[in-house]
This record gives sequence, structure tokens and C-alpha cells, in this order.
Amino acid sequence: MLASSRPLPSGSSVGRLLVLATISLAAVVARAEFPCGSPACEPAACGDPDVWIVSTRHLPRICHPVTDAAFRVERRDAPGCWTAASTEDLPATDRPVVFFIHGNRYDVSSAKRQGVALARRLDQCRPEASPVRVVVLSWPSESNGFPLREARDNYVRAEADGHYFGALLSRFPSSADIGIVSYSFGSKIALVGLDDLHAIAPDWHAGRTGFLGTVLVTPAVRVDSLSPCGRYHRALSAADRVLLFTNPRDEALRFFPMIDHSGVDAAGYVGIPRRWLRPETEFLQLDASPIVGKEHSMQRFIDSWTLGCQIAAGAIE
Repeated sequence: MLASSRPLPSGSSVGRLLVLATISLAAVVARAEFPCGSPACEPAACGDPDVWIVSTRHLPRICHPVTDAAFRVERRDAPGCWTAASTEDLPATDRPVVFFIHGNRYDVSSAKRQGVALARRLDQCRPEASPVRVVVLSWPSESNGFPLREARDNYVRAEADGHYFGALLSRFPSSADIGIVSYSFGSKIALVGLDDLHAIAPDWHAGRTGFLGTVLVTPAVRVDSLSPCGRYHRALSAADRVLLFTNPRDEALRFFPMIDHSGVDAAGYVGIPRRWLRPETEFLQLDASPIVGKEHSMQRFIDSWTLGCQIAAGAIE
């Protein structure tokens, strides 16, 4: 047997390695998702956020609106504990419901973690108001190691998940107070779903009595798709409030024309004019670059008290 030519670490180095290994293991355990009832689960604390997850990761690609789908639904019972639930239970609440639609390169765990972080921020920004129910739409956007190829593939896939989102939204009555917070490619899903409702549930838009707030966080959609003649021109027609975060320094959005193959910039990169929305719709467009810089990251928005509370104000009445 050949002896290794690499010297063994010294005693102090071994100690440091053990400490680092212990920290890494603790981080893995902290990120793990445990079944309800596991000893690793902490009891739910008073005021713990009300978070659900609806997954489309197992569903096939489709290219048309649908009225229903076999969603996989889970409810967060305690930190790290998720229990299987039903879509029938989702609308059964008198709380405002905020949908969170993540962007590219998210696995299930990261979607759950960020959904919980957003729910906590929403509640923190509204200490005197009733809590919200956050519903995370978890769609198949995992990383496969080829950034440009996966971005193009997931951008196309987002159309299918938009059709599923429309079916999910149609389950909620027009009297429900609803907020939609979408990030990057997630904004395409939000817009497709809202547009589909004109076909599958016309009364959802026409007969709305509940509040509808839409927050587009650096949306990775063609800017011209939101124009009066664009693909999603009807999507925001029923919104009471629209908040659009732009970032002209965003390094990822800078390359959006290469993803879409159109040469057209993303709405989150250049913004849209006020005249593209109904006069009665409240509209605010904010440049987030002074806070988030060049980074394309939803977490930066959640971590910022200023941006997080702007999201809350945009999504919830």
C-alpha cells in the first residue's frame, strides 16, 4: 500500500476541522425537513407564520389553460415540520392569502425556507394587522449545472406552471383578499395564471369584491408583454394595486434577451410606463438597485426591512 505524501494535519488543525465538520453537520440538520411528530420538530410558537406549499414539480408540461390539477399540498405545522394537506383546505381562512412564486434555480427546501422567511417579514411589517396565510407555489426550477441552458428551459417551463397557477387561483372566491408576490421567472407564472382566469373563471376578475395586490420583484418577462397589445395585457386588469421592483444594475437580468431570444429587455430591468395599467389601479415602480446592488436575489429583498415592508404594502390591503 502506498503511503500518502501529504502530511497529516497538526493537532490544532484537526481541532479546527472537527469544529468545521460539526458546524456543517448542524447546518445540514437545520435545513432538513422532518415529518410531523419527529423529535427534531420544535413546537409551534405563538404567532408562528401560517405557510403552505403547493407543488407542481411532479406535473407534466402543458400548453393551455386548465381548470384543475393534481397538486401536492403541504401545511407547515411547526419549524421544519410539514404535513400533507388538501387544496380544498387552502381557501378555508378569513386571513389575507399571499401567494409567493419563486424564480429560477430553487429546490423544494429553498422554496420552503424562503416562503417562511417572507411570511415572517410580512407579519413583522404589519404588527397591528391580522396575520396572513402564505402559499408558496413550488415549481420545477432546480439547477442542473448549466446556467444558460437551464434558464432557457425553465423560462419555457414557467408557461406550464402559469396555467397550473391559474387553476389554483380559480379555487379562491372573488371575495378573498389576495396578494401575489412573484420573483424573476415566477412573475411569468403569475401573469400567465392571472391571464388564464379570463378564460377558465371569467367572474373571478369581473366580479371581484376582495382586494388583489400584485408585486413583481425584478420580473424576468419581456417588457413588451405588459404593453396594451402584449401577451399579458389582461393579467393585471383586476389588480387593485401593482408594485414593480426594477433593478437596472441586475447582472442576471442584463442577459435576459439571450434567454428569451427576442432581444427585448426584461420588465424588471427597464420598467414599464404608468399608462399601460388601468387609471384606477394603484401603481408604484421602485428601483431596488441602491439596496440590492447587482445581485439577482429575492433573499436580499426579504432581508431588507425597507424592501420587505414595501412588498407587504403592495400585496396586502
